[in-house]
Amino acid sequence: MSEKIKCERRRFLRNAAMAIAAIELGLPASAAESHPRLTDQGPSPGFGAAAGWLNSAPLDRKALRGKVVLVNFWTYSCINSLRELPYMKSWAANYFIDGKGRIRFHHFGEGAYADSERVIQELLKENGATGLDESTVNISGGGVEAPPGEDLRSPETYAGYRRAERFASPERLAQDSRRTYTPPATPSLNQWGLGGVWTAEAERAVLQTGPGKIVFRFHSRDLHMVLGPQKNGVPIRFRVKLDGVAPGGDCGSDCTPDGNGEVREPRLYQLIRQKGRVKEWAFEIELLDPGVQAFSFTFG
Repeated sequence: MSEKIKCERRRFLRNAAMAIAAIELGLPASAAESHPRLTDQGPSPGFGAAAGWLNSAPLDRKALRGKVVLVNFWTYSCINSLRELPYMKSWAANYFIDGKGRIRFHHFGEGAYADSERVIQELLKENGATGLDESTVNISGGGVEAPPGEDLRSPETYAGYRRAERFASPERLAQDSRRTYTPPATPSLNQWGLGGVWTAEAERAVLQTGPGKIVFRFHSRDLHMVLGPQKNGVPIRFRVKLDGVAPGGDCGSDCTPDGNGEVREPRLYQLIRQKGRVKEWAFEIELLDPGVQAFSFTFG
């Protein structure tokens, strides 16, 4: 698969959230007034293009006929996808979800969880379910699954040159070649930069020799990075600082109060969670070993 196709697929998966396929029946007017409007949005396309299946045999429209089905598109390293997981798990636990394969509702992105759950309830009723509790789940996710903070002023930012923005190192971001970078001395809000010898690729930046640094001036409760180790899987040590000192109680779930941690697998790492009043900080991560792959920053 080409890099362009991979990139477009990831972009689609980041933006898509869920579609619910169910029986082709109309809602009575009274229900439509108090619940999200259900419409016939066409037949489900099926899952024939799926490259692989986890935890079940391959499913198709024939196997799912007669079921109410929630389809959630997500990526394992996307913060928007991770925040949805507590709701998906709770809905799976609360309903025996039991359609003729018509898409009746869709929602893009995070949020509108109560509306989505009410749709599930209505579709189950249409399918003959009785005795449903019409209340909605009350979720308080922890770690990276927690809802975003209210004071969020930093956007998702990419380390690869294809979508890099607000890069503030004195040296320009070189494409697919080694270059020694200098961290920006006084970056403005949401500017970032590299320090050390890096190769910037289309979707990631790879540290060539250790140590190296990445700096970012941000304003949000949480700071996450999507990171991966070198191809041989050897862990990569790192140290995190806020305004030049260890984060202490504001450390995230993937580092200690003194700022230390390790990149052991490709995933999203929570590095900062401010416990008190959210304010602007100069963030720095020092990678002590070569080979780390840096993909993006996300905030919450």
